[in-house]
Amino acid sequence: MEITYTEFPSGRLYSVAGVMQTVPREIRSAAMSGYWDYDIENCHYSLMAQLATKAGIETPAIADYLNRKREIRETLAKEFDVPLAAIKEALIALIYGAPRRAHSYYKNGRKVEPAFVNAVGADKAAALFNHPLFAGLHYDLSKARMPILESMPVNRKWRMNPFGKGISQTERPARQLAHIVQGAEALILDTVIQRHGPDLRLLMHDGWVSAVPLDTADLERHIETVTGFRVSLEQKRLSLIHISEPTRRTPISYA
Repeated sequence: MEITYTEFPSGRLYSVAGVMQTVPREIRSAAMSGYWDYDIENCHYSLMAQLATKAGIETPAIADYLNRKREIRETLAKEFDVPLAAIKEALIALIYGAPRRAHSYYKNGRKVEPAFVNAVGADKAAALFNHPLFAGLHYDLSKARMPILESMPVNRKWRMNPFGKGISQTERPARQLAHIVQGAEALILDTVIQRHGPDLRLLMHDGWVSAVPLDTADLERHIETVTGFRVSLEQKRLSLIHISEPTRRTPISYA
């Protein structure tokens, strides 16, 4: 089945009508059984840490998270009694600058459920914000935001991301930073496409599916040479498997 993609302003590729990108993991594994799935390990936080380092900012809480991702996620999931998938959603919302709202609200007559409420529930969102592990990540991200933005090239009124895509400097800083991180992600994916395009069967934002196994060590070196970003690639063969971890099907709003 041919999959068509649309390039968004940051450089991210979205499949038209969400074909295969947005389906539950079980369906994707079944549909592409026998193919090879690749993910950039800790993609968003890894890129953020590297962007911060290039801007001269230390991010110890992010470094700790990268070293103890599984432990930290499991700790938060256990303490707040929510699925690991919910904690992952909350951490992604945090890095993309979702407002730290702990309650639903109405805007233009419509009820809006903030990202963190959607992830862990209104009764737990406020407590999550104050948890030392979560608060440490928020502090690092807040500290690094403006130095990272100021380190990026500017073309007239546009701030350019690593993929060469611009965003207006009048946008709020959190949205600009998301544009930068997604641009780094898009640059890495484009580098993979340029090298292995004929073998690829599905493009995700921080991963892809290949019809053949790839040399991950060689590809990691190639990505660093071309983009300047160091990544670790996770590889697994897709099969008809049962996924015990609940898969959320409701898109998150970062408004």
